[in-house]
Amino acid sequence: SMFKAESYGFGSNNWVVSGDKTVSGHPILANDPHLGLHLPSLWYEAHLVCRQFKVYGVTIPGAPYVVIGFNENIAWGMTNGGWDVTDLYRETFDSDEHNSYLFNEKWQPVKKIKQTINIKGEKDTTIVLEYTHRGPVISRMGKTFSLQWTGYNTNFSGISLYQLNHAKNYHDYQQALKKYHSPAQNIVYADTKGNISITSAGLNPIRRNGCGRILVDGSTDQYDWIGATPFNALPRSFNPSQGYLASANQQPHNSINPYFGWNWPSDYRARRINEFLKINDRISISDIKQLQTDVYSLRAEFFVPFILNAFEQKKSHRSDKKTDSVLTCLRQWKYQMQKDQIGPAIFTEFMKRYRKNIWLDSFPESNVRYILPSNYILERLTKFNPDAIWFDDLTTKKVEHRDDIIRKSLIEAIENLENELGSSIEKWTWGCYHQTRIPHLLRLKPLSVGPFPSDGGAATVNVSPGRTSSFGPSWRMIVSLENPIRAWGVYPGGQSGNPASKHYLDFLEHWKNSEYFELLFPESISELPDSLIESRIHFSAKEK
Repeated sequence: SMFKAESYGFGSNNWVVSGDKTVSGHPILANDPHLGLHLPSLWYEAHLVCRQFKVYGVTIPGAPYVVIGFNENIAWGMTNGGWDVTDLYRETFDSDEHNSYLFNEKWQPVKKIKQTINIKGEKDTTIVLEYTHRGPVISRMGKTFSLQWTGYNTNFSGISLYQLNHAKNYHDYQQALKKYHSPAQNIVYADTKGNISITSAGLNPIRRNGCGRILVDGSTDQYDWIGATPFNALPRSFNPSQGYLASANQQPHNSINPYFGWNWPSDYRARRINEFLKINDRISISDIKQLQTDVYSLRAEFFVPFILNAFEQKKSHRSDKKTDSVLTCLRQWKYQMQKDQIGPAIFTEFMKRYRKNIWLDSFPESNVRYILPSNYILERLTKFNPDAIWFDDLTTKKVEHRDDIIRKSLIEAIENLENELGSSIEKWTWGCYHQTRIPHLLRLKPLSVGPFPSDGGAATVNVSPGRTSSFGPSWRMIVSLENPIRAWGVYPGGQSGNPASKHYLDFLEHWKNSEYFELLFPESISELPDSLIESRIHFSAKEK
């Protein structure tokens, strides 16, 4: 399609609550990174105990450190910063061979690296990778660019994780984040002394000119990067008076406010989390579990009254039993995106049609891919400008207004649902319309799971976008900074990557049902009952 709805490309929630607002009197930290779901799982749960430190959390198989987790003193969690840290440059090459490129009126050599790829049963293939001083040369749609990214030539994030795993206090946490470069993250923090914090960490480029949103001329240094935002100028907060901190990929901000980017996701998750944490003062672990798995749609809360109002305003409009039943359904719906509810499917199908009916006639057909205006703009237009020219359908002689387009969109949504799910409204449940599938990494269908009906939507805290979603909370973690620390977690998969193992999917049903396991954090293996020990592996030094 030439049109693209708001991106689901990154997500995640994290928040931390001060002991002043919790039942236990100790801080609680929560994190659920939203990523593409697959089997075997991205995450591997690990508890490392050695003389220097003790740490628990999830790591990426093969990585030596816990990425998200806690030790005896602190806990931390991450959400994607969403910063704009990639720029494209239109390079001027000497020829199709790309031996050199023009830069500040001089020809610079293109760095070329040969790589051989072995192919089973066939001859080896050799490819040539090309680089300018900015980064790799790539081709898209017959055009050739070079790509600059903060992830190139940086290797400090591993040291940062090492220091986070060992951190004992706020100072250690800040020192660790100074070395964190890529990908940019909002990292929440809590410790057993009662402190809470959040820091936006990563390399944020300072551009000589422009802001990197469009393709720029690379033949001079006019658009080159000239440094990075100093660590002390990055947004952070420590022990705020409100007693909580949260991030859900919204735009970071501080008094200095350097440029971070432009393509931020809708603020529905951020608003829902902040509203909950603001009004509650005796927050328990079960409250946090409920918030992490919350499927209330603030987007529906905003738009559904406008749908009902548009039909009430025009009684003479074609009204049939089916439309009346649908409106009754929406009127009774409590905006929960639950699999047994009918409201979510009607609303989601309506929003698809509503967006297209507003914008589609206003853009020329071309091979350009448009990103449709955000939900925020759609909200403002709907609420404050019902007679905006955008509502007028340019393909008709009549001048349409907001309520005309709302009625048209709902009737089209009803027709679509009838075609896809049958004429009986009872069959239009969210679980029939919307499902989750967890594919195998190698796209092996028998080793994939689903699709299965699931709760949640694109704008809910427990996120699950699209008709068939393979995106969502890849790890749910809650840590109570008591002494000793207590924690809970779950992810959609298991500790084994072997499909024949009983541990291939042993967490999946708990994850589907919004249930958690307590994460045991013993000092030594002697504290574990034999019933919980499945096997032991002893490592010993190799004798010479």
